[in-house]
Amino acid sequence: MMNHMAEETKKIDFLKLSERVKKNKNLFLGIFIFLFCGGYFLFFTSKTWLQTDSDLIRATALHKIQTFQERDITVGRWDYSEKQHMMEIELDILNRSVDGIDTYEYNAIERTKGNLKVETVVNKPDFVILRIYEVPVKWREVSVHIQFDDNSEMLKIYTNKNAVTRIDKINDMTETEYRIAKVEGTISQYDTEISSLHKEQEEIQEKIDQLNINIKQLTDSKEYQTEKEQAETDQLISQSKTEIESAEKDLGDNNAEIEEYRERIEKANLQIQDLKK
Repeated sequence: MMNHMAEETKKIDFLKLSERVKKNKNLFLGIFIFLFCGGYFLFFTSKTWLQTDSDLIRATALHKIQTFQERDITVGRWDYSEKQHMMEIELDILNRSVDGIDTYEYNAIERTKGNLKVETVVNKPDFVILRIYEVPVKWREVSVHIQFDDNSEMLKIYTNKNAVTRIDKINDMTETEYRIAKVEGTISQYDTEISSLHKEQEEIQEKIDQLNINIKQLTDSKEYQTEKEQAETDQLISQSKTEIESAEKDLGDNNAEIEEYRERIEKANLQIQDLKK
């Protein structure tokens, strides 16, 4: 009797254990299927929600001419105020055609939100200020389309969240104030170019000084050289002198560039004075 009850107890325990194992297998299988399907879903949909900076459209370079329908269009600046949810773009336009068209249509598009409100604050044949309103906080890229009308070809210019110039506030200004600010920005660019050229001048001069030292050392070493060695040394000295001539030419070219930028700054300051009258 006792043996029979013990066997029955073992059977019950075995059945309970089997049931637990079965439940655990089902649980593990469910977890595996969930993780597998979840991973599969994340892998194939990651591009829609996990965006990286490498996906950004390249921004249109500032101060670089874009040729469009016999016109040279240059983006002078592209500012963004996060507080105001607003952008402001400065365009310089040189119309080389004789078609008499000096006004254009502008449309702004953000990749996720779509069309944005655009206002032409200043609209002159050679100078345009655009404002873009209601820019979403999490914007990534904005494109502006420029065309004569809805049926004509268009020029597209771009900025992205990394390339745009972020400022605290975009202030209202008159056309004259905008033009003065533009010229002042140009002067700042010239100053930057001059500083860069001065730095390059220093590097070139250091190279010339080192080459002269090398020439002196090579010349001194000839005293104890054979005729063949002296010929080889003379060749090295000649090469160094050629490098010095090339470097001195670069110095002269840079000096000419610096003088050109200084003259441009002088003319720009005169332009500002005239605008203020």
